[in-house]
Amino acid sequence: MGCVRMSDSDLQLARMLLDGYVYEDHRGRRRSKYLKRGSRDELDARRAMARLLRSKNPLEHQLRDSLAGLFDPDPPESEQRKIEIAFQRRGKFRDHVGNTQIYDHVRNQLDAGGSVAAAITSAVEEFEVSEEFVKQIWSRYRRVYGRRAP
Repeated sequence: MGCVRMSDSDLQLARMLLDGYVYEDHRGRRRSKYLKRGSRDELDARRAMARLLRSKNPLEHQLRDSLAGLFDPDPPESEQRKIEIAFQRRGKFRDHVGNTQIYDHVRNQLDAGGSVAAAITSAVEEFEVSEEFVKQIWSRYRRVYGRRAP
């Protein structure tokens, strides 16, 4: 896309992501075009958008209006694009809140002087999950939090 991009500024990239850009076809006719999904340019524009949204600077009005059009359940007729809220990873959803609760239960049982086996059994009974599931959570989360403190 090289020659189409007028500027590498975050604002320009974000506008291209949301609103597309104009190019001239081989007959000299102006056309609207959008960044190709998954392309390097689209990923760069998504990163630029994230930087703009996370910055402490005010969001430019046109960009804010374009974002609003994507979220609006009754968008203006001119809005051609839509936004989809979906899980970012493939596979089964991992409930970190629920898993952390199970980890905390096991950790609290250990802090109270119980054995690992007894703490796991207690979690199985408390949360009505399999022993294997509790062991997986304990193994995964203690690498992150350590045995004592999250």
